[in-house]
Amino acid sequence: VVGITVLMSAVGLSPALGAFLGGVVLANSEFKHELQNDIEPFKGLLLGLFFMTIGAKKDPDILLANWLTVAAATFCLIIIKALVLLPLAWFFNVRGPAGWLFTLGLAQAGEFGFVLLTIGGDRGLLSPPTVSVSVLIITFSMVLTPLLFALSNRIVVMLDRRGGHRRNADQPDQGTIILA
Repeated sequence: VVGITVLMSAVGLSPALGAFLGGVVLANSEFKHELQNDIEPFKGLLLGLFFMTIGAKKDPDILLANWLTVAAATFCLIIIKALVLLPLAWFFNVRGPAGWLFTLGLAQAGEFGFVLLTIGGDRGLLSPPTVSVSVLIITFSMVLTPLLFALSNRIVVMLDRRGGHRRNADQPDQGTIILA
């Protein structure tokens, strides 16, 4: 990971992007389980460090000056992603509770958005105020994730009451099971 980070810096790309790509390559290698065991004790520390760095990027003045824009853009982001994900769930035959969980569980922005915003800001593609507002939008969409899961549960309960969900999620419509 350190080697690819240095390599990415040498070619003028973001070290964070290099670390991310190195992690993806190692996660799909034969050393996956060994790496997971090595990283496990530090997972909480690294997660806390990640959220502390994101919190340090917040500018309260920009939030106060643009709170309506941030709230509207966060809402629009979640709605647009849900409008894309729900038909995808139906297309791939993920229906009922699983479809709603898929849709609302993925409706927020992801952590990689922070990396992309940093690269865009460092390259001068995005202005600092745009980066700051975008970081706030991503953050608030992530903060709303537990509420989206609660909304998913409420939708499932409503479907159950109306009889819209008839089969047991643990029993597939069709398929083959191989026991070895």
